[in-house]
Amino acid sequence: MAAFEAAAAAGADGIEVDIHRTCDGVLVIHHDRTLQGIKTPIAAMTFAQVQRMAKTLRCIIPTLEETVRFCSRRMLLDVELKEAGYEAEIVAGCQKMIKSNQIVFTSFDPTVVAAIKSISSNAKVGLLVGMRSAGKMVARRGKRSPIALAQGCGADFIAPHWRLATASFCRRAENAELPIVVWTVDRVSLAENLLKRNIPVIITNYPHRFGIRQ
Repeated sequence: MAAFEAAAAAGADGIEVDIHRTCDGVLVIHHDRTLQGIKTPIAAMTFAQVQRMAKTLRCIIPTLEETVRFCSRRMLLDVELKEAGYEAEIVAGCQKMIKSNQIVFTSFDPTVVAAIKSISSNAKVGLLVGMRSAGKMVARRGKRSPIALAQGCGADFIAPHWRLATASFCRRAENAELPIVVWTVDRVSLAENLLKRNIPVIITNYPHRFGIRQ
């Protein structure tokens, strides 16, 4: 939560978070499937166990509910789903507390994107594409491009790693009427170049760097 407060203070328009579910059904915010130095995955731990481990590690792991409540007052929210299987819980948990124009959902898994769109046609959902996943898409899906795959699963936008956001990629996305959200851009000079390609959203670890230049 301290990081979210810092992002707001730095002038960020929103925050991006990753979701996992504990074995007793609590949705929590954490990037990795395990806690630092702990072999047991979050999915195999109760929420109480996660909280005890977090206390030992001297960190705080907020719930999705706490995070949505924080953002509903001030910021946009980008929720990345790490696994399939509980899309409906996440969508319902978010939509009851935050306006639809304040939240988007993303995933590297096209089946998750399609599932969310089937659950809520009004939800804004993006397909995440990394350098490794882009190669797998082409190799395993009959040479379908990431843009074609995003269209096929019903994504409203595509979210590539910045190295994939070439001028050619951006033109093809524009022709497909797919807005682009680029991650993770930490150099101001790189951001300036990407903005020239009509990229509307940039994700960064250092929002304060960009506020200084605005």
